[in-house]
Amino acid sequence: MVIAIGVAFFTSVSKNNQRVRDELDKSTWRTYSDTQEKFEFRYPPTLAANKSANRVFLYGVSDVRAIGAELIIDKNSKINESEYTYLNFPQTGKIEIEGKQFIEFKAPNGFCENDRCGRPFSAYTTKRNSDYYTFVFYDDDKLSPQERVILSELKYN
Repeated sequence: MVIAIGVAFFTSVSKNNQRVRDELDKSTWRTYSDTQEKFEFRYPPTLAANKSANRVFLYGVSDVRAIGAELIIDKNSKINESEYTYLNFPQTGKIEIEGKQFIEFKAPNGFCENDRCGRPFSAYTTKRNSDYYTFVFYDDDKLSPQERVILSELKYN
């Protein structure tokens, strides 16, 4: 009985590790490039990208209604980095990924208004000149390995 549980656990962990490795294999990832704003980032093939004004939405290929992430560009901001907030959420920390500094915001209960709360999210903001770039990842307030790679793939042209 103990051996069977051990084998089942090992098989489950091995399959999960393979899934994570497959998700992080960037050879099949797509590139979103914005020539006007002069930036690009890569994202997995399970997502599709669509730009609307100052936002780039990343949503599931199989369910276009399920927005999984978005990039929001706050242009020509006069706000000091130490005072910057996202949806009035205070900064929860700072992280460095691939040499880029990100301000971290966490919302385990989502954005609440009029006794209703949205989906939980985490947001990561980096600054270029006077512009803030904020990636928002929905349904969890923890940074997944795949989300970390998306952040690392943000490049300025």
